[in-house]
Amino acid sequence: MFKIALTNLSDYNNGDLNYEWVSLPASDDDLDGAFARLNIDDSTEYFISDYDNDFSVKVEEYSQIDELNDLAARLEELNESDRIIVKALSEYGWGDLSEILDIIDDCCIYYDCYTMADVAYEVVNECGYLDQKPENLQNYFDYDAFGRDLAFESTFIYAGGGVYVEVCR
Repeated sequence: MFKIALTNLSDYNNGDLNYEWVSLPASDDDLDGAFARLNIDDSTEYFISDYDNDFSVKVEEYSQIDELNDLAARLEELNESDRIIVKALSEYGWGDLSEILDIIDDCCIYYDCYTMADVAYEVVNECGYLDQKPENLQNYFDYDAFGRDLAFESTFIYAGGGVYVEVCR
């Protein structure tokens, strides 16, 4: 969900908070209809008086609606894993939505991890770091220490619910 409250600036300055909620992405006809209902034409300024979205993405008052519409369309196409990444990075304050969408492919998700030691365990097993070691020695590996090292070497964001997101840049 990505919605903005489109507001007629002239009406607002005259004391009338005349606005309409618009769900993005919106078609050109839907946007034209909202502009018409708010009496916004080429000579009328508008601003975004409020917004709501599932991604903790901040929307500036004078954001370009075309750009927001394009971003909302990109968000709509995301799979569940990518949605988790976008939400985690936006809540972390990584940057603007466009930048976050551009680095999705550079991120990894670790499920069922509540600590960095859990993440370390997943990384060690995924990469096979201990595969060539005898099983009796594998039990002595220090996942807590390795998890601390991983946290220093990369950006890990806890997304809640046992999910960590790593930005692999």
